[in-house]
Amino acid sequence: MLPPPVLATSDKGCAAVAFLPYHSGLMATNPVPAGQPPATQPPVPPPAQPQAARSDAEAHYTNLLAYFKHLVWLTGIALGVVILVAGYLFHSNLQDNLRDVRQDAKGEATRVATEEAEKGVKTVLSGTNMNELVQKVAREGVAEAVTGEMVENKVGPIADKMIEQQLASKLQPIEQRIVLIGRISECEARIHAGFRSALEELTGIMNTTHDPTALQFAKSTLASTSEGYDTYWQTEMKGFQGLKPLNYLQMTLSRPGTNAQPQNLHDVVQLIDSDQNLNTVALAFIVFRDLTGDKVKMFDFPAVKSWCAKNPAKC
Repeated sequence: MLPPPVLATSDKGCAAVAFLPYHSGLMATNPVPAGQPPATQPPVPPPAQPQAARSDAEAHYTNLLAYFKHLVWLTGIALGVVILVAGYLFHSNLQDNLRDVRQDAKGEATRVATEEAEKGVKTVLSGTNMNELVQKVAREGVAEAVTGEMVENKVGPIADKMIEQQLASKLQPIEQRIVLIGRISECEARIHAGFRSALEELTGIMNTTHDPTALQFAKSTLASTSEGYDTYWQTEMKGFQGLKPLNYLQMTLSRPGTNAQPQNLHDVVQLIDSDQNLNTVALAFIVFRDLTGDKVKMFDFPAVKSWCAKNPAKC
């Protein structure tokens, strides 16, 4: 049997602390004996959060993919609707234009046919032994006599012919423009190859065409090709610093198969006026600028002629 607890008292007579012995029934745990290791606790299993997080990520990815598929589907539908509406509007506009042309033609043809039929009826009425027809015309009137199959036979061919004429008048300028643009493009390719005849043909198109679109295309083609020749030969001459343009031209023409070497401004102008190789003509223009101080544009033949007309002794 355990001894009773001993109470320690202070000098004032109040209980302070009760000292109890260790016992299995009084304390939750017993002290670990000396030299004996403490009992190991079983490992705590980790929480199952990663699996839940991965499931949430997969669900989010699946929802996001479904959203984008739905968005692509809606975009395709919208694009299809736009294309259908545009096609319908274009077809409707074309049908309306053709319908207006046919109605105008039919109205004009009806008027012409009616006039011709009335003239025919009057001619018949002027004959003899036509008492029955005269009586019918008197009863029903000339306007009723010329309607029906008589007018319909006249309207069809005249309407078709008028439609053909109107369409031809609208398509002819477009066809001419296509032909001119093709010719200008061909001239450009031949100019790059050095043919003077192509440059002359391009100039002729510019002087004769009344199509503003074709004229603008011809002018831009002439400007781009002229600038190309000018830039190329200016760059080539920079490699021969200290060599004058006339000497460079003479060196270029000293190759076999070329013309005689120019000696003065007169010879240079002759090359500008008559040489068939645009490379030689371009070099001659550069020499002309150097000898005269006049900054004429490349392939501006009227400017060269104008300068020589003012300075005939030098040319």
